[in-house]
Amino acid sequence: MTILPRIIFLVGLTACQTKPITQQTTASPTLKHAQALLALGEFEQAFPLYLSLAKQGQAMAQFSTGLFFRNGWARTADEKQACHWFKHAAHNKIITAQHFFAQCLEQGISSHPKPEQAIHWYIQAAQQGHTISWCDAARLRLHLSPQTADLSLLNACQNVAQSGNQHAQFSLGQLYLIQQSKQFNPALALQWLESSASSGHLPAYLPTATLYFEAPPEQASGKPSAENLAKSYLWLTATVKRATHPDTLHKAETMLQSVNQLMPSGWRPKLDLVIEQHLKSVNSQTVSTK
Repeated sequence: MTILPRIIFLVGLTACQTKPITQQTTASPTLKHAQALLALGEFEQAFPLYLSLAKQGQAMAQFSTGLFFRNGWARTADEKQACHWFKHAAHNKIITAQHFFAQCLEQGISSHPKPEQAIHWYIQAAQQGHTISWCDAARLRLHLSPQTADLSLLNACQNVAQSGNQHAQFSLGQLYLIQQSKQFNPALALQWLESSASSGHLPAYLPTATLYFEAPPEQASGKPSAENLAKSYLWLTATVKRATHPDTLHKAETMLQSVNQLMPSGWRPKLDLVIEQHLKSVNSQTVSTK
C-alpha cells in the first residue's frame, strides 16, 4: 500500500497540468505528516489531519480533503462535500481545484448547473497552467452559444492540441462534432481524434473508427472506400483489444462485424500487424511512465 496511494494522490494533484502546483510550497509539519500517511495508504489517520488544516484555511489541505470525498478514500464518496472543499481551494488558487470546481458548477452538483461560472473557473485554471481547461471552456461556450461562440477559447484549445497533448486533441475533435455550431467540421474532427488515438488515447479510438465507417460511401459501389474500411478495422480492433467498458465493447464489436462483412479477409494479416505495433507502442509508453 505504499506506491498506489502516492500515485493516486499525485495524479489528483496534477491531472492534465503542464506545470506543477507552486502555491504554498512550504508545508507545515502537520501537512507533511498527513502527506506521509496518505502515501502509506493510512487514509483513516491522514483524513482528520487534512480536515483540520482545511478548516484553518490551508489551501492544499482543502484540495486534498476534496480528493478524499471525491475518491471515497476510507469513507463513502460524497460529491457535494468534494465540491465544497474544491471551491475553497479554488478561491485559494489551487490550479487543479479550480478545474474540479468548474466541473462541479457545470454539472450542478451542489445546486443547479451554472455554466457561465463554470467557464470562468475553467479559464482561471487554464490561465494558471491547467491548459486542458481551455478545451472544457471552449466546449461549454460552444454548447451555450453555438452560433456566436468566442473563438478565442477554441483557438486556445487548438494551441494545446498542437503541442501534442492527446487529451486536448481528443477534446478538440469532439468540439468539431457539435452539429449546432458554426465550427462543425467532421474532417477536422477526424484529424484531431485520430491524432489522439495514434498517441494511445483510448477514448479517441471508437469515435475515430465511427467517423471512418460512417464517411460518405463511394458513388460507384455505395460502400465505404478501401481506406475507410481499413481504418475502421484498425481502430475498432484496437478498441476491442484495449477497452473494458461494456458499452464501448458492444458498440465496437457490433460495428466490427459490419466491417468484416464488407472487408476482404485477405487484408487482415497486414492490418493486424499494424494494430500489434500500435499496441506495443502504447504498452511501452505506459511502462515508461510508471
